[in-house]
Amino acid sequence: GTGDDAADGGTWATAKRTVAAAVDAIRPVGGEVWVAEGTYAGRFWLPAFVHLHGGFAGTESRLEERRPAERRTVLD
Repeated sequence: GTGDDAADGGTWATAKRTVAAAVDAIRPVGGEVWVAEGTYAGRFWLPAFVHLHGGFAGTESRLEERRPAERRTVLD
């Protein structure tokens, strides 16, 4: 994916590059990680209270806008 793991990850414009960095950022408090379509390599541990949602184009502002059947997100 695009993005920068040093960014805060709070918006699409400041997205993290890796799923692992996004999970690590919210691990202490829990929450949601929205993942844009694409293939993401790497290993990470998914702790309790952290939820992954794929199927985004990278412009959405609501979870209901994602389209996982049309925008495939693969964690490899």
